[in-house]
Amino acid sequence: MKLSYLMLALVASLLAICYTCSPGPQTAGVWPQGYIADTLPNHFRKMPISDNEPTKEGVALGRFLFYDPILSRDSTISCATCHRQEAAFSDGPKRFSEGTDDVRAKRNTLPLFNLAMMPKLFWDGKASSIEEQVFHPVSAHDEMNLDWDTAVERVRKEPFYADQFAAVFGPLAIDSQLIARAIAQFERTLLSYRSRFDRALQREIKLTEQELEGIRLMGEHAGGDCGHCHSGGPNSTFGSFEFRNNGLDDFQNPEQYKDRGRADITRLDSDIGKFKVPSLRNLAFTAPYMHDGRFNTLMEVLDFYS
Repeated sequence: MKLSYLMLALVASLLAICYTCSPGPQTAGVWPQGYIADTLPNHFRKMPISDNEPTKEGVALGRFLFYDPILSRDSTISCATCHRQEAAFSDGPKRFSEGTDDVRAKRNTLPLFNLAMMPKLFWDGKASSIEEQVFHPVSAHDEMNLDWDTAVERVRKEPFYADQFAAVFGPLAIDSQLIARAIAQFERTLLSYRSRFDRALQREIKLTEQELEGIRLMGEHAGGDCGHCHSGGPNSTFGSFEFRNNGLDDFQNPEQYKDRGRADITRLDSDIGKFKVPSLRNLAFTAPYMHDGRFNTLMEVLDFYS
């Protein structure tokens, strides 16, 4: 499809959804002990209640660990190395992140925001909770590449962390579960909820005619039909988080897939080439797009789907 009003309107609507008031998703900081979801506007579905609700001390501890390279094999990278706030906690504009020893990841780094609303995490859905998600990058050979026993030993030896963990978890001995719970508390506070779209729903601003036309086209089967997978609904996430094969590769020849996607987890041939439908929020900060980062711009994405 050539550049057209329809394409421009769709891009305008996507940017209205993805732009926050400041670069990257809003990080609301730390909360007193209590229910974090009260921070979100009314058009959001209530965030699921967790048995690991963020506290002021827990979020602070998790943030220290998130930015500390102590959890990588050679102490050169941290979670924040590949999840940068200015890129909506993705690694844009890199197509693939580099782990220890410059080993490249095989998939594009997903952003981190509104994670508690997502039933499955990672492109292939291999984690079902934020706490479970934390375990993978630390031990992955193409990421931080550190065994968890060594990670725990390092953290235990640091007097700073001994005091911090005691303040959050009391007399419990520091182990991998507590480290994951602390980082998960911080990651639960990475919320994106103040885009132009959100502010319009709150009647704080009015969208432009082009933005409104783009939103209409997103939902029309004869238009962009983006809402078929990227529905807003009560969650306003603009991602169904289902697993779909969107035709990036030859569907008729699944044996040719370089990345089997969801099938690596389920071991089902019917899941070959399926990846999670991600949120459209913060798209302005997270290029390139798709699980393998093959598209550099939103125009390239729309050209593909057209």
